[in-house]
Amino acid sequence: MKAFSIANRTKSYQAIFDFPLACGIATGTPVRVRGVNIGSVLSVQPSLEKVSVLVEVKDDEIVIPRNSLIEANQSGLIAETLIDITPRAPIPDPQYGPLSDNCGKEGMIVCHRGRIQGETGVSMDELVGIATKLAKQMDQQGLDKVFDAAESFTKAMKDAQPLLDEAIAVAKEVTPMLSTINEGDMLKSMESLTATASETAKDIKKLNAAVLTDENVELMRQSVSTLTETLRHIEGISGDVSKITGDSSTQQHLKQIIQSLSRLVET
Repeated sequence: MKAFSIANRTKSYQAIFDFPLACGIATGTPVRVRGVNIGSVLSVQPSLEKVSVLVEVKDDEIVIPRNSLIEANQSGLIAETLIDITPRAPIPDPQYGPLSDNCGKEGMIVCHRGRIQGETGVSMDELVGIATKLAKQMDQQGLDKVFDAAESFTKAMKDAQPLLDEAIAVAKEVTPMLSTINEGDMLKSMESLTATASETAKDIKKLNAAVLTDENVELMRQSVSTLTETLRHIEGISGDVSKITGDSSTQQHLKQIIQSLSRLVET
């Protein structure tokens, strides 16, 4: 990030972020760089191909490198939507600001009224939807039908493996952070999640190396039930963990968990 001084006056500029989904973005949604509020959304324009979001950055001294990660994230118990900008290496060293006539020629940063692609980040709506879909699938079809063939059974275990590995990794990263900031109740919840995910991972690893038997099917039934309960823990505290830590790598791990869950639910 580089600062530009223009007659000691603060000037705002606008940019357009294109997202595949709105994810709760609306007029007034905060725009942040590394967790710091730098502006807000002016308007949202949906189309069949994308959702174009016009944002205003309050200070033209704050630039957005073109290689930045632009994410629409939902955090907190009320799933507040935020647009997070994370500059990525290599950090550019532009000579011109976003309002300069030479900005576009230089091509290092997003210029005034310029466009940049955004992504769907951590979505509590998506996570809750996955948990609900999994629960309904188990209630309506029964676990015997969900895993009624050896091929489906084996694929589900393989898809669950990276999910649980990521769940453990996220829990292990966040637990020391919570300990440092003395979030006692949340720390206990995350430690419980760590233990649950670890035990479930062990169960599935054992099943992955075992022959498909009635006993193993029952063990898988228990593992899926445990996974559903773990999802409820994640849904309840993941937003607050992200809000407290402000750690983008934690959010990235959560997104990987959601993607793995999507594959598992479709099995």
